[in-house]
Amino acid sequence: MNRAICLIVLISLGPWIAGATEARDRAFINYDGDTFRATFRIANIDTPEIEGKCEAERDLAQKAKLFTERFLARGDVVIRQTGVDRYGRILALVTSDGRDLGEALVAAGLARPWMGRREKWC
Repeated sequence: MNRAICLIVLISLGPWIAGATEARDRAFINYDGDTFRATFRIANIDTPEIEGKCEAERDLAQKAKLFTERFLARGDVVIRQTGVDRYGRILALVTSDGRDLGEALVAAGLARPWMGRREKWC
């Protein structure tokens, strides 16, 4: 069964237009006049890295990736910008059907709450 996905993105572009930094400029990748991509990072969590330092971290990262993929495919998704990180990714809180993706990943043991810096997974 094909499910239509409604993506609702709530992003304030005001601060981005005047005096945008290089990092903010990298958040959106513009292809042409009607096509662009945005890179998001969930603001309230930290997950293991796909290219982590040990097999356990890499395995957990794959599980977190699959969890996120399934979560986003469930239905309406709301992405609410909270800022921009130093890598140009849009920091955002992500919800679907009223459920917070970051909190769901933490509850599933696939993420940690974000404490302002990365913690080791190995």
